[in-house]
Amino acid sequence: MARNRFEPPIGDWTNPAFVDLAITAASTDCNDRLPSALDFTYWRQEMPGLVARGVEIRHPNYAWDRMIRWQAGPVDAPMYGPFAQPPNAGPPAGWKTAFVDAAAPAPPPPPWEPDSLTDLLASLDRIEHGLTSVVTVVNALNTRLDQIRQSGVRVHL
Repeated sequence: MARNRFEPPIGDWTNPAFVDLAITAASTDCNDRLPSALDFTYWRQEMPGLVARGVEIRHPNYAWDRMIRWQAGPVDAPMYGPFAQPPNAGPPAGWKTAFVDAAAPAPPPPPWEPDSLTDLLASLDRIEHGLTSVVTVVNALNTRLDQIRQSGVRVHL
């Protein structure tokens, strides 16, 4: 099922590829321009909080509505769409940017790979061993420093 302009895309809002597609759709829908690098940086950073807030307030399209500038201040107000002032259906002379149909189904999650978990556990074991070695050395140095102090030798650190 295809979406119409200003309608939220259908997909996995935690999937970075889908989020990038949604950023492009929002920018072309509400401002008739492709998103800038700053747009991508901003929305990628904000997306986890927007998705969580939408769940919290039971507003399933919260992230999308914010992306098409719902509740935006004057500086960020959209040129087109339901949240433009006044609300409108788009540029009077037609769209310059291509419509982004972000209604593709979300890709399946990657398969579970037991080898990667085994590798992770091995890495954690190596880190633990390394930290244990460092702690052993620090404890030995502190013991030696205490012995030197007890002998009456003045130590200046």
